[in-house]
Amino acid sequence: MSEESKPRSPGCLSRLFSLFLFMAAVGLFVALYFVTQPQDLSDIKGYGASTPPRDLTLALRNAQERGYPLTISEGDLNSWLGHTLEAKQGGLMASQVKLKGVAVRLEKDRAEVILERTIFGKSFTSSMYLRIEKLETSAGRETLVHRDGGEYLKDLPRIKKGGRLGRLVVPQGVLVLLLPSFGDLKTQFSEEIELAIEKMARVTIEDEKLELDPREPGESDAILPGTF
Repeated sequence: MSEESKPRSPGCLSRLFSLFLFMAAVGLFVALYFVTQPQDLSDIKGYGASTPPRDLTLALRNAQERGYPLTISEGDLNSWLGHTLEAKQGGLMASQVKLKGVAVRLEKDRAEVILERTIFGKSFTSSMYLRIEKLETSAGRETLVHRDGGEYLKDLPRIKKGGRLGRLVVPQGVLVLLLPSFGDLKTQFSEEIELAIEKMARVTIEDEKLELDPREPGESDAILPGTF
């Protein structure tokens, strides 16, 4: 009688493929875990503050009309947002999804706009990075608002950090589905955005503050802001 053929052991490629699937599953699980963990917003100045806010709309108008530089602190910005934001959540899930607030974290050369929601009673955060660039062209000054926070990976400079879902930093393209929510904010604060970004000659984002100047580079610093 001929001997029965022995079952073949899995090949090297099969083991590598199984390992790849296992690592992919672990990576997906870890990513989903961090997505469901809300950001810690305790470091953001002014978020949730109960004190009366500085009237930033008036401050921006005065700076534009009188031609002087204006500094807006992170605390002033978030306190003002908290008192003026119309927190509404639309759509089919409006009864279970609540927009709790909007916070802005100011860092060197970029801002992170964060939406805090409660979904079935659980806190959830999503955010978008923004960078502002002013260019001098033959047609005049141009304002560019980049929806990214810089390179995602040094070896892949074309992929940009778009923002965060929970605590997970995600590439720019992932945030496409969130654009309508941020578009609603742009509509609600259209006057302030125009005054603070479009009409300012110089916009500089620093740690915990926003430096705005309506004067063109080289103009006199003789005009100083009045008391506000």
